[in-house]
Amino acid sequence: MFCLVQRLNPVLKTKVTGYKLIRFILDLKPRDHVGHQQFESPNWLPANKRVEQVMLGHVFKVKHKLAPSYMNSFLVSQNIVHSYSTRLSAKGGFNLP
Repeated sequence: MFCLVQRLNPVLKTKVTGYKLIRFILDLKPRDHVGHQQFESPNWLPANKRVEQVMLGHVFKVKHKLAPSYMNSFLVSQNIVHSYSTRLSAKGGFNLP
């Protein structure tokens, strides 16, 4: 039984955090009901789309030299990887090192 509770604990923490965020944003009281309608009202992105948005933001910052210098090592320009003339290298593509 203890093992099952430990597995559910991160899931429960995520749910509780979500409920607290919704209550804070919508200015609800601590015991007010939070349902599906309240979760849709802030128009948040799903988790996978949010991760994609953050990653694309990092790529944008690296490409336009707005990122800190340590982030430049995470992406390598396509032109440095090889000298072939490809569509990706013409557009300024990146590779992971």
